[in-house]
Amino acid sequence: MNVSPPGDPPENAEGMASLTRRGLAFAETEAGRRALSRAAAKAVAAEDLAGEVLAERYRLLRQVGRGGMGAVYLAEHTLIGKTVAVKVLGYEHSQRPQDIERFLLEARAASKIRHEHIVDITDFGYTDDGLAFLVMEYLEGEDLAATCKREGRLPWRRVLAITEQICAGLSAAHRGGIVHRDMKLENCFRIQRGDNEDYIKVLDFGIAKILDEGQQTTEEAKTSSALVGTPEYVAPELVRGLKADARADIYAVGVAMYKLLTGEVPLRGESYMATLTKHLLEQPLPPRRRVPSVDIPDGVDEVVMRALEKDPDKRYQTVDEMLAALALLRSDAAEAAKPRRSGLWIALILLSIVALVLAAIVLGGGDEETDTAPEMTAAAASTTAAAEDTSTSSGTSSTSTSTSTSTSTDGETEGDSGDTTGDSEGSSEPEPEPEPEPATSSRTSEKLSAREITRGLNGVQGNIKRCSAKYAVPGMKVKVRLRIVGATGKVISAEPQGSHDGSSLGVCIVRAVRKASFPKKKADTVVSRTFKM
Repeated sequence: MNVSPPGDPPENAEGMASLTRRGLAFAETEAGRRALSRAAAKAVAAEDLAGEVLAERYRLLRQVGRGGMGAVYLAEHTLIGKTVAVKVLGYEHSQRPQDIERFLLEARAASKIRHEHIVDITDFGYTDDGLAFLVMEYLEGEDLAATCKREGRLPWRRVLAITEQICAGLSAAHRGGIVHRDMKLENCFRIQRGDNEDYIKVLDFGIAKILDEGQQTTEEAKTSSALVGTPEYVAPELVRGLKADARADIYAVGVAMYKLLTGEVPLRGESYMATLTKHLLEQPLPPRRRVPSVDIPDGVDEVVMRALEKDPDKRYQTVDEMLAALALLRSDAAEAAKPRRSGLWIALILLSIVALVLAAIVLGGGDEETDTAPEMTAAAASTTAAAEDTSTSSGTSSTSTSTSTSTSTDGETEGDSGDTTGDSEGSSEPEPEPEPEPATSSRTSEKLSAREITRGLNGVQGNIKRCSAKYAVPGMKVKVRLRIVGATGKVISAEPQGSHDGSSLGVCIVRAVRKASFPKKKADTVVSRTFKM
């Protein structure tokens, strides 16, 4: 490789020889050696390094990715045979001290955090050509951006589980005094671990900010927060030039949740600066309004929009606080799903009983059939009643098919026209008691009247008020479908309808109405009531 110092081009052989002598002399100088080193590094960086051995111990097997800062290789430790990933900084960035510092900061920051949801950095160094590299655990999977692109928006329960893992990793980083500053779906890697196909690892702490001022050495870290990161995820305070803290990561997690739920980022302009301006000035639509066809619970909406608050003081102040809110949503959703599972088990028990009754009838035959069948039917009814009592006492729902309750399906009392309404604190105003209507049949009179239902629900207004104060926004409505057992006057099942199915408010209202008591009747009553907060 010839490196020629400035001069006139040679015109003959003697001139060429002179130029060669001058070139050799230049190469022996410090400036010449630097130029040769840069040229050699550039030549190596332009090629695929597969097959090279770095630091005499990492053999690069194949390139698995390339980005703006360099390339990532699948590699093998030559001594122990362990498979690792090696990230090699590109030639251009290797010539910039600030880029080298950012690259090494990634190694220092990530290796400082030991957490199951943070990629593990094990080593770093330089190649013979002066290229910086770091060694990390090898992950086989894809980033969440690729998942979102392939699958579109994800179910909200799945989004909660994914976000909890991201927050858990960031919590460990923040406890170590490290803010990621470039949180986005591309930096959240999805792998399979055991039965979990959505196991998340947080990557790329390349522009992390270490909060401990004693560890900050760059001028940027000492003075201000330089605007770095992906514009769609940048918190408004960073656009204003304020220093980054943990709440900037919380804002970015809110953006990530929004995209997973809706398939789109909350704010995006036609240019880099237009996007930043939107983050400063424009309020995004809540996820429920962005995709009204998707049933996203109010509680999930609230978590996302609080994370996206423009004022960092109005956001979650720590990622642990956000993590607790996510855990509560998942817990409420799991609890709301329990009655359905319990009802299935009871239905299976009842089917088994019916099968036993039929088997006894078939096997008995003759005169014994008339004696055995009534006994078995009575036993079935007794067992069914016991199952209903057990379900009621444990707070689970069931659907009875015995003859004692089969009449309740005829002429169900739907209470939509007589909805229970209340003030902004969730109380229920007493309804004007309707005039008694003449019974059209004896079966209709055996059920609860609208007046009796209203009186029973008025007895749990204190609990409904507490639900409203804890979870509701004034004006919010929750519709609940109740099934009241005539023999006991107790609510055997209560299910929130529509968007409140599985929400914290819906679960709380269900718990309240299940405590209501009603007069005993011969037949069960099914009714729907709407509670206004």
